[in-house]
Amino acid sequence: MSESRKHRRIKGIEAGKGGKTETKLPGGKLLDVATGPKAVEVQTTVTPKELLKAARRLRASAKPQKVLVVPKPKDVPAAARAMRQAKVGGTARTPRRPGRPPAKVAKVKT
Repeated sequence: MSESRKHRRIKGIEAGKGGKTETKLPGGKLLDVATGPKAVEVQTTVTPKELLKAARRLRASAKPQKVLVVPKPKDVPAAARAMRQAKVGGTARTPRRPGRPPAKVAKVKT
């Protein structure tokens, strides 16, 4: 299934000028965005199963900072729950907005 325009736009914003999109992970999986110390997974389908799959992709990354981005503030607690379930520490948040901070952020400790 191809990516939506919304998903591609969020990936581009999260990558910034120096980041890469669609980075390969061990096992043939793809990580949405990789910058210097950060691994970012953008998940626009917010079902528990899809969030858990995204959290597991983050866990496979060797980057020290892991971020799961969901589209709406009401989805952040579910993303944080999925990260805890997958035993991934990091941040669950809404997308960055140019010139403004994310609308909602949740820190996750394992």
